[in-house]
Amino acid sequence: MQLLAYVAFMGLLAWFAMGLGRGRDHLLIFFAATAFLFYGFRATLFVAGMDTPEPGQFFVKDIPHTLAVTLGTFVVFLGAAAIAFRTWFSLDGLKLPVFRRDEPDPRRMLRCTVALTALGSVVTFALLYHFGSPGEIVRAAKLSHGLAGLYVFKQFAALGAIVAAATVIDARRLRASRNIVTAGLVCMAADCYYVYLWGTRTIAVISIAIVVIGWRRPQLVAAEQAGDAPRLAKPRRSVFRYIVAGLLVLIVAMALRATREGTLNHGRDIAAENANIWRRMSLSLNATYLDASMLAVQDQDRNYHYPRGADFVSGAKSVVPGFIWHGKDTQTSGARFRHIYQPAIVNGWPVGAPTAWQLNFGPLGLLLGGYLSGMALAALARSRQRCATSGFNLAVSMVTATVVLQMGLNPDTPQRVILWWVPLVIVGRLMGAPPSRQITPSIIPSTRQVTARAAASV
Repeated sequence: MQLLAYVAFMGLLAWFAMGLGRGRDHLLIFFAATAFLFYGFRATLFVAGMDTPEPGQFFVKDIPHTLAVTLGTFVVFLGAAAIAFRTWFSLDGLKLPVFRRDEPDPRRMLRCTVALTALGSVVTFALLYHFGSPGEIVRAAKLSHGLAGLYVFKQFAALGAIVAAATVIDARRLRASRNIVTAGLVCMAADCYYVYLWGTRTIAVISIAIVVIGWRRPQLVAAEQAGDAPRLAKPRRSVFRYIVAGLLVLIVAMALRATREGTLNHGRDIAAENANIWRRMSLSLNATYLDASMLAVQDQDRNYHYPRGADFVSGAKSVVPGFIWHGKDTQTSGARFRHIYQPAIVNGWPVGAPTAWQLNFGPLGLLLGGYLSGMALAALARSRQRCATSGFNLAVSMVTATVVLQMGLNPDTPQRVILWWVPLVIVGRLMGAPPSRQITPSIIPSTRQVTARAAASV
């Protein structure tokens, strides 16, 4: 039963990655990759007997059976999402204004990047002045929660890193100045460091993945009609690039976690000291969503009195910053779930979209949440197909799949829409259109021009 559920889950992820029969797209590939990272990776370890769920003291029932049931709930959720996607994708009026229709101007992209990096620098210097050192900032973010209510200011650097990665890709792809590429890389590195001081390594690994997947030499194809200038070829997706990006994500995530934990615990990573390499990798990638989901499934009776809809209500309230709405309920779904087992612990156990819907609305929540998630994916994928194949749209797809949605609509989605989609839409509108000479250089003759020259020389 465990193996059957595992095969069904992984098969659904593969179907999503292949586009659900509607054509492959970066958005769906990133969606499937994120689901594998948060759930599939740990499931593979459990099925192969290479690791056990964490924390082990709370798993008292048959683990293979619990894993099979948990993966079964994911199959129901993804199945409903797939049905909704295939139903709604073909509707012409379904679209969201998240992506840019035309090519961006690399010079304007760099200006947006520099502006965001400058704002991130101001915030970081203010924190350094207040706390005294980078280590104390990290400690305030992760241990004492001295930055509670101020996390909205982290977004300047977070957005700067993502826009910088997109700037690097589009500047190279559109044959812009190398100085723009260099400046973009410098800003990206600075912004990733600023975000790391807030105790977050996700932005660094996402930015690196965007650059690796999108980095390619500009390719031109000749126009079909005489007199037309060559155009940029649509980039081909390479499995090798995804593999390299995955390896770099793992290496950077493990290095940043070790550095952060060393800063907080005087050179020790207490949580991973006695763990095998697979658990270390899981902790570094924040890939323990499956463990929490399995615990929720195992203790369904214990969680029967879980407050219905409370996580989604808190998520709606979270769109208002804490420094504006004092005293609001800011407890996340992960924190609320962990408090069932460890009431004194502040940090939470993220359970992800499927389990959040199940905890809040029961078994029918799986179908409802999956269907709504599929509708959202269909609207995004439909909008993405109508827009340019640019680095900026690649970055938006990555952020949407890995940060905003993850494996579906969840209690944190409203806050992430405000923090990510809204500013990205604004930044996208400020990027303008690139000069035509950057997109259509006249160095490659069209097919008819070549044929005419050959005939004339005979």
